[in-house]
Amino acid sequence: MKAVKCKSGLSGYQCRLQANYNSFDEFVAYAEVYQLHRRLGYRSMSGCWRANPMIQFSVEPSDFRRAPKQAFLAKRITKLEAQLAVAMRVAEAARNHRVAFNSTPTGRVLREALAAYDASKEK
Repeated sequence: MKAVKCKSGLSGYQCRLQANYNSFDEFVAYAEVYQLHRRLGYRSMSGCWRANPMIQFSVEPSDFRRAPKQAFLAKRITKLEAQLAVAMRVAEAARNHRVAFNSTPTGRVLREALAAYDASKEK
């Protein structure tokens, strides 16, 4: 199980549904009381069990939900945005100091970054 921060702000866990329950019967017992399959978007308990979705949960019952699919992508996009910001600062510094761009791969990347930066400023 992977440790995650849940919607409530509490620390919780993320794993596949079947990894959290010892058997289908155990899942059914909880699902009958708490309607777990409905919280995950399934009509039937057996359909939910077969699909084995990725879930997040904590000691707070309202935290039980399907894990967001975009979590990985959001982190990756944030990292790429940070890398782009660094490239933009380097390109801006190079332009401000009138550093000549050469034909090295780094120079080409900086030229492309500078062109993208100029285009974004014009909008």
